[in-house]
Amino acid sequence: MRSSEFFQNFNVVTILLTGGQFVNLMLKRYYLFMTHNSERIADLLVHLARRSVQSSASELTSAQWAALRFFAHANRFSRQPSVFASYHGTTRGTASQTVKTLVNMGYLERSRGLSDGRSAVFDVTQSGMKALDSDPLRSLVQTLDQLSQDKREALCDVLLTINKQSEESEMGLEDTHFGTCSNCKHFRQSGPNSGYCSQSSTALDIFETDKLCCRFSSV
Repeated sequence: MRSSEFFQNFNVVTILLTGGQFVNLMLKRYYLFMTHNSERIADLLVHLARRSVQSSASELTSAQWAALRFFAHANRFSRQPSVFASYHGTTRGTASQTVKTLVNMGYLERSRGLSDGRSAVFDVTQSGMKALDSDPLRSLVQTLDQLSQDKREALCDVLLTINKQSEESEMGLEDTHFGTCSNCKHFRQSGPNSGYCSQSSTALDIFETDKLCCRFSSV
């Protein structure tokens, strides 16, 4: 990466840090130590994520919040405990226990899978959607909302590049990759409000195309 490209990317992260009062508190702690060192940037990203999920009191653990977000954002092919385990980087047993707890709390409900009727899929209930209104990540979302559209798009591009390179470095260790239709080679636009997935031979409504999918394959 050329130095100009690096500092352009670094400035995008700095924009995120100065986007609101919530993250400005962190900036005071890290400003004197921030350099162009990649380890510093990685540490700050992790710190930002950890601080976001720990910033408010809640009856849910961070793992339960992660599961609830996943099932709210995942498409119909991906709302299974095993897929969440792969996405969250945890064991299937731990993922199943987390899902079971959310079901008992009334935030998720179980239904039959679409393909064979035997596998279980889980949908977020109305109570679960209401709980997401108090998601600890809301403060970070509000900070990002203060950025211009161009800056959000630039930040998203940087993070997508980092994520893709990270996945490529782990190729062979993990077969499942996640993404949305807009960047998937299986997706075909079939109309103004519809699409088609060639991998599953399934017609898609427009609202499904921005959902997280475990059958994603980058273009």
